[in-house]
Amino acid sequence: MNEVTKGKFSIGFLRRLVELLSEGKVRLEDFKKFEEGGFVKYEKEGLVGSPPRAILEAWIEAKKDSSGMLVAWTLLGFSSYIEAHENGAIEIYSQGMVDINFHISLAIQPLFDRELKEAEKIGDKKKYDELVQKWIEKTEEIIMGLSEGKDFEECIDMEDKRLRRTLSLLRMIALYIKYVREIAERISGKYGFEVKHYLKPHEDWDFFYSAFNSSGMSEDKLLEEIKKRADAVREAQRLGVPGISKRYLNDLRKKLESVKKLED
Repeated sequence: MNEVTKGKFSIGFLRRLVELLSEGKVRLEDFKKFEEGGFVKYEKEGLVGSPPRAILEAWIEAKKDSSGMLVAWTLLGFSSYIEAHENGAIEIYSQGMVDINFHISLAIQPLFDRELKEAEKIGDKKKYDELVQKWIEKTEEIIMGLSEGKDFEECIDMEDKRLRRTLSLLRMIALYIKYVREIAERISGKYGFEVKHYLKPHEDWDFFYSAFNSSGMSEDKLLEEIKKRADAVREAQRLGVPGISKRYLNDLRKKLESVKKLED
């Protein structure tokens, strides 16, 4: 077994990883390879639709050292996004779920509506741009609070009279955050390692993710760990919903109730 030193991976490891994640359906040789400087890229196209059109189905980008070993790499494909860093840390993300940035921005718009309309009416572009920037910053502040584990109700005053028009959406966002955190907790309990709900300012979508340190692991152990965590974040995503609406949230509630019954 080849041992993986901190942040160093062989091309052979990457080949085995592709075959493992694709369940043997795809090989590294199926990708087009590009090399430039100290980087190597692999891209695989697939056909979708009717008539079929080509899309980028999967890609890998890796940084090489002078010996040809990979010191960092990123893989997108097979319903996963994986980043391996030079310090040995590996982060595994699900596909994006909901455009949470957009939903929160839309829900808090009434906080700025009146002043925006006034600035637009008198042609005060500077004031208008300042208000838009405050709107963006407030959205980012809320997302930062959520990323730190705060409840949605702690990040925004739901009693603010200006928000009456979007109160229904605000409540749905709060319920969505509660549900996806419950999913992360349940998946963590099932697999025996931490799976988190991930959202950050400046990123539109939310994800599930799991991370670990690969230093000193054998390639076999590392492949096993990546596969296990990729399966976990994909399962968490499957329990999620494609949007924030009453119908989707009701579906999500039913899924969680079914999971609870199975656990009992």
